[in-house]
Amino acid sequence: MQASPARRLLRDRQERTPRSDLSGSLRAADVGLQYAFGVGVQRDTARGIEWLKKAASQGSTISMGNLGAVYANGLGVPQDFTEAMRWYQMGANRGDARSETDIGIMYLMGQGVKRDPAEALRWFRKAADKNYAYADSMLGMAYLQGWGVPRDLNESLKWIRKAADLGDPSAQTELGWIYANGIGVLRDLGEAVRWYRLAAEQGDPRGAYGLGIRYMQGQGVARDYSEAEKWFRVAAEGGHGDAAYNLGLFYLRRFPDQSGQPDEAQAAKYFRMAADQGIGDGQCYLGKMYAAGQGLPKDPVLAYQWALIASQNGAEQCLQTLKSLEPEMKLEQVNEAKRRASEWKPQPHPGFTY
Repeated sequence: MQASPARRLLRDRQERTPRSDLSGSLRAADVGLQYAFGVGVQRDTARGIEWLKKAASQGSTISMGNLGAVYANGLGVPQDFTEAMRWYQMGANRGDARSETDIGIMYLMGQGVKRDPAEALRWFRKAADKNYAYADSMLGMAYLQGWGVPRDLNESLKWIRKAADLGDPSAQTELGWIYANGIGVLRDLGEAVRWYRLAAEQGDPRGAYGLGIRYMQGQGVARDYSEAEKWFRVAAEGGHGDAAYNLGLFYLRRFPDQSGQPDEAQAAKYFRMAADQGIGDGQCYLGKMYAAGQGLPKDPVLAYQWALIASQNGAEQCLQTLKSLEPEMKLEQVNEAKRRASEWKPQPHPGFTY
């Protein structure tokens, strides 16, 4: 089952709670996460942050790191990298490996600080010295991509495999990708599937997507559209736009030998999910479905809006949709659609990164 960012934070807290987190701060930390992310209660971000700050004031390093994540990702608050860095630094000052890793990511991305891959690497190493799996994974990615160090596939594999063996789902996904593509190792689709599955079973969206692709294409496993659909759904619900797009195609029965009748309403739901996350082909399909009234009410303004966004996002096949819509629309409708398209911004799933 897909773990939301909230549940991943909760699990991370449970696995890494230091002795300095006393029972009172633990309770406040739990309540804060429950309200901030709607885990078992109605979501109330302001109340959640209030509880997290209470826990942090009582010495909860986990809450310091989680407050950093709230501000870094804009989870219910305006995104504020400076405030995120302040909380991460507080956690790091108390030896919290998660906060140290997140500071490394801030330096790597240039968020709230000047981009400095070498400084990022220093923070990753500091956290890795505490045997923190995600820091191991980030070190492996640094060597794979050449972030702050010369590219070194052997060193990359060493760190990614260490993190994967420790159970880090992002590292397991990377290892699946490495075996699927033969990066520094012999290509082994069966081994790729094994690592993708380990990540997917922990709810990692990228791992679930990788596993879904293998089932869809019959690579490393027998082709099985039901399994592909299952794992694409896990990935899509976790914020993976390409998985949502593929699910839309599944519901329209666009793949060879698919059984069952199309479900246009479900297809539209997942195309919308993909469109919101900036997937051009998903935006194009959504525009076409609004144009035809397929799976949702016919709406030429929304159809034009999404077709225009899609065509500007590389889905050139949607230019024909625009041309077919214009003769049927009033000038004010076209202008309204263009206005909406110009104001549109992607809405990535909270906490998800590719």
